[in-house]
Amino acid sequence: MDLIYATTNKHKLAGAKQALAETNINLITLDKTLPDVPEIQSDDQEAVSIDKALKYYDLLKRPLVVMDSGLFIDELNGFPGVYTKYALDTIGI
Repeated sequence: MDLIYATTNKHKLAGAKQALAETNINLITLDKTLPDVPEIQSDDQEAVSIDKALKYYDLLKRPLVVMDSGLFIDELNGFPGVYTKYALDTIGI
């Protein structure tokens, strides 16, 4: 079964492919010619994932999976949370 993994992150894709290696699921990456869907800004990872999945499904009309992740540091009250990529990009890491 082919399944679109809605990411352009090669590290996320590699990890997912490894996790599914013993299955009959063949992950396909997004076509780089597709427009990027705007990501909502929310502290809720589930809301971000659902929104992204619905937008890509509207565009592709095919089964797909998305994943949103974050780094939640208790001592920083959960910061940077779902804004990890933005925080790391901002400080140049």
